[in-house]
Amino acid sequence: MFTRATQVLGATVFGADEAAIGTVSDLLINDRSGLVTAAVIEAGGFLGLGTEAHEVAWQRLVWDERLGGYLLPDLLPDGPAASLSPA
Repeated sequence: MFTRATQVLGATVFGADEAAIGTVSDLLINDRSGLVTAAVIEAGGFLGLGTEAHEVAWQRLVWDERLGGYLLPDLLPDGPAASLSPA
């Protein structure tokens, strides 16, 4: 199965509590293998101002059909800030 990058970019990302935490703004691709290794998540801010970019390993993201976006099941609402590392 394949997914177009245009379907991933802009998708909403949800935490374990199913609250929206941001959107996918970019994908990081391994030069040698051609595989997606990480997604860049834009989180925080208001109307695009003050957002922070965070790099998240691609394997951490799970598509959730019901939510219509990606779920980070290991990101707890009160979890450590290290769960999202700066990109």
